[in-house]
Amino acid sequence: MCSNCNLNYYIYDGKYFIVCEEVYLRYQKEAKIGFTNSLKGILRRFPNFYYFFFFLLTPITPFGFTARKSLRSIPRNSGLIVNIGSGTKRIRSDVLNLDILPLPNVDIVAEATKLPFRDNSLDMVISEATLEHLPEPQKAIAEIRRVLKPGGLVYATAPFLYPFHESPNDYFRWTKEGLIKEFADFSPIKIGIWSGPTSAVISFLMHYFAIIFSFGWSKLYLTLSYMFMVVLAPLKILDLFFLLFHYSENISSVFYFLGKKK
Repeated sequence: MCSNCNLNYYIYDGKYFIVCEEVYLRYQKEAKIGFTNSLKGILRRFPNFYYFFFFLLTPITPFGFTARKSLRSIPRNSGLIVNIGSGTKRIRSDVLNLDILPLPNVDIVAEATKLPFRDNSLDMVISEATLEHLPEPQKAIAEIRRVLKPGGLVYATAPFLYPFHESPNDYFRWTKEGLIKEFADFSPIKIGIWSGPTSAVISFLMHYFAIIFSFGWSKLYLTLSYMFMVVLAPLKILDLFFLLFHYSENISSVFYFLGKKK
């Protein structure tokens, strides 16, 4: 039983539910609000198609140092690794997926700010595209530090230049220096561009043109934003070129941080 909310832990459909009912129901409700959230909910039922669609047609593609690459230093089944805010993505078969929603491939349903693990128990924590969706990301980072073993690794990504994107909510953005400051209790190993300048430009232009040509009609705006996204998406391949230049960090869309618990 949870000492904070008197909730019994239970298993349903192969998933461990360790979350306050009130919080869980709120996120369930918010995840169904709006066309974008509803569309994501439908596509996430088919994880392989969802991430193929994400890679091919959305503005964001991780041409930089990814979570999968960060795992190369940890042999399979040699430690306890958790992906917080995993969504439906299974990075590696030995990585536990934790999310607030019981999506396909999720193993544990819990809050990022109340991780159901003992102090100093995990070898690595991954958090991709999650921190900006938390109203109190500092609490989640503090929890990550609590559950990591001394010397344990954290890999996180956070947006810098990217439009509002509810999933189901969206609160924060970070510069490279801002992300380092958020993880001040960790020794930085590697930090840089996860998704580059072209991704940032595409993500803004798709909305910019949709606003102009929708004439204030919300349904047309949504349709046009997706249309311009698909049309402009092939340009993101240019980020492979921009990754060669240090100053690309000034206008990149997403940064990554790899660090070690002090």
